[in-house]
Amino acid sequence: MKKSLYLLMALSLTVLSCKENGGEEIETPSLEIDKTEISVAADASSETFSITSNAAWTVNSSADWITVDPAKGEGNATVTVSIAENTIAKERTGSININSTAKRLSVAVKQAAAEIVVETKITEIKSAEDFVTVGNTMFTYEPTDVISLEADITISAPMDSLKVIFDGKGHTITLNYETTDASTTDPVYANVGVFRKVYGTVKNLKTAGSITVKPEGSGTYHIGGIAGIGYENAVFENCENGIALSATTGVTHHMGGVVGYAGASITKDANNTILTTEGTASIKSCKNTAKVEMNVEGAAAASQVGGIIGHLESKGTVESCTNEGDVIYSGAGTTRMGGICGYVNNLDNITFKDCINNGGVTNTATGYSSTSWAYVGGITGYYGTPSIGGKVLYENCSNTGTLTCDNASTKIRSRVGGINAHGGNSNDYAKANADGTGVHTWQYKNCSNSGAIVMSGCVSSTRSQIGGIQAYSEPGGIAIMEGCTSSGSYSCDSPQSSADHNALGGLLGRGGATDCAFTDNTIAATCTLTGTATTAIGLFVGNNNAYTTAVTGKISGGKIVKGDTETVVTADNFSTLLFTKALGEGGTITGVTFGN
Repeated sequence: MKKSLYLLMALSLTVLSCKENGGEEIETPSLEIDKTEISVAADASSETFSITSNAAWTVNSSADWITVDPAKGEGNATVTVSIAENTIAKERTGSININSTAKRLSVAVKQAAAEIVVETKITEIKSAEDFVTVGNTMFTYEPTDVISLEADITISAPMDSLKVIFDGKGHTITLNYETTDASTTDPVYANVGVFRKVYGTVKNLKTAGSITVKPEGSGTYHIGGIAGIGYENAVFENCENGIALSATTGVTHHMGGVVGYAGASITKDANNTILTTEGTASIKSCKNTAKVEMNVEGAAAASQVGGIIGHLESKGTVESCTNEGDVIYSGAGTTRMGGICGYVNNLDNITFKDCINNGGVTNTATGYSSTSWAYVGGITGYYGTPSIGGKVLYENCSNTGTLTCDNASTKIRSRVGGINAHGGNSNDYAKANADGTGVHTWQYKNCSNSGAIVMSGCVSSTRSQIGGIQAYSEPGGIAIMEGCTSSGSYSCDSPQSSADHNALGGLLGRGGATDCAFTDNTIAATCTLTGTATTAIGLFVGNNNAYTTAVTGKISGGKIVKGDTETVVTADNFSTLLFTKALGEGGTITGVTFGN
């Protein structure tokens, strides 16, 4: 009897929906579709699928080659899917999203590769049509083949992949391109540039125009004026980017004036030790003259922005590159940005030589989360997870641009360095650094910063470090500075009471292993260090460890301002202003002199 009663009650709940006060039945929203996958040939075509629903719904596609009609409606309907012709010799995929108050469903779309018969391979590009043909037939070329640009051309869309030697011969490619596609199911649409992917060489090329990215949905973008991504042994040489880059986004971006992401493919073991690296990125004699700007909406994940490169992975050489364009980031999340390169990860062996930044590098915070950081550097912004024994060399690099970090009264933590903002730590630090020596090295040789550094809008819980050459070095990193000159004006308004978190140095803001070395460096008479009354300020290092090495160099003058107290650097007091803490055993400053 009880079982029958329970069945009757369950049947009643199924048949009858709940009622409002007025007694009307409220129908539970539902949404169903009759297929979850569409597969078509390379030719342009159309397909349909049916929606069964009792609610309002919307339909959108993840790719610009897929369109739907209708895009919204209510109740049951048939949706027509129009698929453009695939003109490249590669299968492509996308998706259609159907959303309602009931649920979210999707239809996968697959389109076959085009069958292309190549009669004669093009080796000279003289028109936009030639550019498209080369891209569509790239699978027929050998990596050693040379394709030359014989005229200035204007294209409407990027080339998918470049696996040869492309010689621009000083000509200009103009591209004005806007996309809202954030699909990562097909890597073609996660990379944007004149070339989406470069595996070969691009040289002697100039670019002009604009790229605007406003993604809808989720994904990761690589954006560059020349290339979205340069992978394995990609080479960029004597290229000049004039394409203005702009991204308004809530997703992760790697964006650089020349290339968004460049670097080797790496393999690591369980201890984070690099086992193998395949390929070395090379960027030489390249220049950016255009604005590189990212505006983040919401709390996006970390994004990397650079005047030349957004993200450099593991190994590479960046030589004789110059940035003249402004590099701008605004929004929440964590930003890693630099006049030349925003982010270097899995440090193995990297060289920045004869690089110059003359553009402004500006970060403006508009939000904060517990993991938010801002890293701003004249040459590079941030190094992450370096390997044991990893080395980076900055030689003859200089910054003249103004570096600005506006914390906008948020709690965001920030580091700003004239050459490099942050030297990261190795995950193997505790194991490999038991003897007290550093496990990786940051070497600065004959580098200089004359650009102003301004950090403003700090609040009491903000961590803030500024360095004329490097802002911060992890305890497991050896900072070696030789023949460097600091002559800029550096200021921070942080009220942080702990000097550990509020440091300002003419060379290094804070940190480093005990065997850091400072040899023949110069603090110019124009150098002014301005902080709050609680800021740890030193002409060489703002908050130093117990360094065990002999320090040499020259102090030409300068000024230190702490709150309301101003100290002019003289021959009588300079030696007491070099460091804020005593040096360790063996550490001396007897080789530091005063005068011009």
